[in-house]
Parts: sequence; structure tokens; C-alpha cells
Amino acid sequence: MNIDILGLFDQYGIKTGGEKETSEACVCSITCPFCNEKFHLGIFKEYGSYSCWKCKRTGSLFNLLHTLLGINWREYRELQSIPILTEKSLSEVLRDKLYGGVEVEETTYPSIVSKPQNALFSRDEKEKTRGKRLLKSFLKERRFKLKKLKKYLAYPCMSGKYVKRLVVPVYNVDGNFVGFQARDMTKRANEKYLNPSFPLKNHLYCAHLIKKNKVIIVEGVFDRWRIGKGSVASFGLGLSSEQLNVLIEKGVKHLVFAYDGEAFNVTKTIARKVSPLFETTKVLELPYGKDPDDIGRKKILELIKG
Repeated sequence: MNIDILGLFDQYGIKTGGEKETSEACVCSITCPFCNEKFHLGIFKEYGSYSCWKCKRTGSLFNLLHTLLGINWREYRELQSIPILTEKSLSEVLRDKLYGGVEVEETTYPSIVSKPQNALFSRDEKEKTRGKRLLKSFLKERRFKLKKLKKYLAYPCMSGKYVKRLVVPVYNVDGNFVGFQARDMTKRANEKYLNPSFPLKNHLYCAHLIKKNKVIIVEGVFDRWRIGKGSVASFGLGLSSEQLNVLIEKGVKHLVFAYDGEAFNVTKTIARKVSPLFETTKVLELPYGKDPDDIGRKKILELIKG
């Protein structure tokens, strides 16, 4: 931890005491903002934490600076000058290796306002008929009904660059449209998902619907559709600093990771790295080869309770 704590406190006019004689790891002490005992809250720079000897309140250094100074996660990272998590998901890293990091260029996005949510974007009647059959087969296999598409304003596209793909709009934390994912419905495409060149990992799918301080993190859009309220999708493994900022700004305190079963060990590492930012973090161990879309909301809630 390379933050200049003493310099930072001096800059903001926070008076500090000396090191606590009972702990060599304590850098300095300040007046506890929780119980107001003078110089009783110790700063443990090496561990990135704080602890009050009076009220026994403990937590991460980030949470203390966020409480005292209003510092957000991005500013905290800048103070550290070191990244904690990769800015890219595992799938993006692999894609960079395969395709050299070439971005998909996007020009226009068909409006969903002037069309019904289940519209097929094609002028050819035969294409529309084939599209309806393809969509029906795709939804049946995924165990979703048409009303699910209408709920999330998703629709099949049967012409142009995203032909035979299900277009799923993505919204930012304020509920404003920012981009979309286009999911292949044929099982024959080289890439399952096509994304326009907007920063997908800056957002959490359905973050604007967060209502409580406990959130279930899943990997993909369909996982979120299956789990429903109280969950968001991170578009692959891992959380970027922007996604962490969204969770912090929404007041999330309890995080439950429900990533795919085969990613359990990786997920534990991710959870351990972000744990200082939240009161609790939990990792669900799903059966190998299964994801939340497979096992459903009821089973996920049972695992959380267990």
C-alpha cells in the first residue's frame, strides 16, 4: 500500500497522533469518526485497514477515506497508483490474443422506439418467417418466453451486420441507453457475442435496477434474466474499476458472486481482491459446467442461504 497517508491527512487538515505503542504496524492514529474518541482510530497502511481501540470499529482504508473525505474508488486507485483488478474480462483478454485486439466498428443502431419489441428487422417476408422460427427455437432451448424479450427490450435482427442475432440493449446506472450486445442464435457463428465499440466493461447489466444494498453478481445477460431482481451481470469474469464504482455509488454493501461453476477458483481470487470495499463478499460454488441460467433463481437463493 503506497498511499502517503500522513500527507493526505495533512492536506485535508486532519490531525494525527503518533504510532500506537502496542502495534508497530500502526502508521498513525486519528480521531475516530464513529465514536469521536481522540486519536483512538489506528491506520494500518501495510494491511490497508483501520481499527478503533475504543469502539472496535474496523474496515478497509478505502471505506475510511470514502467516509471521511468522500474519495471514490477511481480516486483511491489514483492515490495508490497501482491497479487491483484487470480492466478487461477474461473473454476480452482471450479475444485480444486471438484477434490482436481489433475493435468492432459500429455505425448505426436500429431504433427500438418505432418498432414493437419483438420486431424482426427485415423487409423480406421470407426472412421474417425464418427469423420467427429461429427465434422460437432459440427461446425454447433457453427456456425463455417472448415476454422476457419484451421486458428487457431485446429483439431479433434478421438483416445487416447483426443478422440472426438477438440484440440486447445495455443501459448505464442512470437507465440511459449506451449500447448493446448481439447474441448469435444459430450456434454457427465464430463469435457468440458481437459488441459495438462502446466500453462494455464500464457498465453492469441492470445496475439501474439495483434497489437494495445486497447484489448477486453473475457473468452474462441470460444469467441475469434467469435470476431476476437483485442481480446484475458483469459481462464476463471480473469487475473493472468502473463497475466497482457503480456498486459503491449504488450503496452496495454485500456482494454475492454467482459465476459459472468452472470459474469457482478464479472467482474466489476476484472476491478476495474486492472484499475490502464491501462489508461482506460470498462466492457460490455451482456444479461444474453449470451457470445461474441452468440452475435457476430458486436454487441460487438456496445456495446463498446455505
